[in-house]
Amino acid sequence: WQEFLVAIAGPLVSLVIAVGLVANRRFFSPDDIGAAATPNPESHGIRLLRAILSNTVEQAVLAIGVYAMLAVLLPAGLLALPITLAAAFMKGRLAFALGYRFGAPARALGFGLTFYPSVAGFAFAAWLAISRLPGVLL
Repeated sequence: WQEFLVAIAGPLVSLVIAVGLVANRRFFSPDDIGAAATPNPESHGIRLLRAILSNTVEQAVLAIGVYAMLAVLLPAGLLALPITLAAAFMKGRLAFALGYRFGAPARALGFGLTFYPSVAGFAFAAWLAISRLPGVLL
């Protein structure tokens, strides 16, 4: 389980940073300090940070689930895989956040480094699980 715990640190650190950026913006911006609970529109900056946070939450839920599946199903010699996926996750979140304000093409690399390794990890974990079912020959 040590590898799993190390791996989930990637998505969790990314979430902590994203939440912290939103909180920091709200704390230091009079326009945004209560914007979510008031009829005043949020600033562009806080909407951008909240969009990054929202996407990070979505990606982190997927990644942590995949890392858990892999931690249970992988043979001991491959337990570094979730850690490798987590490294891609953190790099992807950084690239996504830095590119977000420049539009979809600028955040595509970051999204890809976050999402596609999780999808591949999920497919691999599903294959491992199915291949262990009695009577299944894969």
